[in-house]
Amino acid sequence: MDPLSALAITRSCLSIASVCGGVIWELKKFIDETKLVGHAINSLHKDVEAFEKVLSLLKHTVEEPNIKASIESSAPVARHWGILKSTLDDAETTLNSLSATISKVGEDVRILDSARKHIRLQSASREIKLHQERITSYHRTIDVTLQAAIL
Repeated sequence: MDPLSALAITRSCLSIASVCGGVIWELKKFIDETKLVGHAINSLHKDVEAFEKVLSLLKHTVEEPNIKASIESSAPVARHWGILKSTLDDAETTLNSLSATISKVGEDVRILDSARKHIRLQSASREIKLHQERITSYHRTIDVTLQAAIL
């Protein structure tokens, strides 16, 4: 065997070994992420539930008769509370949409459940991130509105 052939065979073997190593690394990463998908989905569900509780509490506060009468007596305060009410309604819609997305991602199946959940979570990650950004925006709006109404 001439030296060039040996060099070509060695180079080919190293290329195959490199590709195999890359595939093994990606498989390991996928398996590790698959093991954590249940925790990720549960965490998202808990975030949704916590924000739902806050929204519900704020809605009940805005709709309480004593507070409603107080709000209606002052036009500037009424505008702030109107913005707050509108923001709460929008946040609730977004939260329901996020909850539906998370429920779709977390659906149980019989075959390769964790792997399929992981793939669904990856494909829905952009939508989930968009909902989370909207909720963060609503949170800021609610904070500013409440602070302005208190002043």
